[in-house]
Amino acid sequence: MDNFTSASTSAIPEIDVGFSQDCYNLRTIFLNHKELAEELRAGMSKILQVQGRDYLLEKCNTNALRNLVRSILTIGSGLSSGKELRDVFSVVIEKVVDPVQAFGWSWENAGLALNAVMAAFDAGLPSVNTGLRKRYAATFRRLVTAISLFCQRLLKQ
Repeated sequence: MDNFTSASTSAIPEIDVGFSQDCYNLRTIFLNHKELAEELRAGMSKILQVQGRDYLLEKCNTNALRNLVRSILTIGSGLSSGKELRDVFSVVIEKVVDPVQAFGWSWENAGLALNAVMAAFDAGLPSVNTGLRKRYAATFRRLVTAISLFCQRLLKQ
């Protein structure tokens, strides 16, 4: 039975098991609501348009955004596992940094776009009820901020 339960302790102390479980739950919500990626992209578009940076979404279509957010949530859900933790750097490069480079984003633009993802999530998405969004907002913000900073650091070099 131990093989079918989640770990009760984290591989690293700074990442609690609840955080990884919240990321897993968010990933499930994101996968089950197909229209969520379109709503997120529309929210990002509004936010970036106000900043005069809506051109950032030219190469980032809905499917690309869906894959990017799903990859970020998958990385977060695997952080409590020691095996997944060993591969986290290569996974972030493969699943986040490489697509961001394919979008043509500089390190500054990657930060702006990922901040727009967080802001669009915080602003509200019709497919996700308010209670769920409020419950997972801190986890989503924490994960996307960490991935964003890591991604920017790699792109800057």
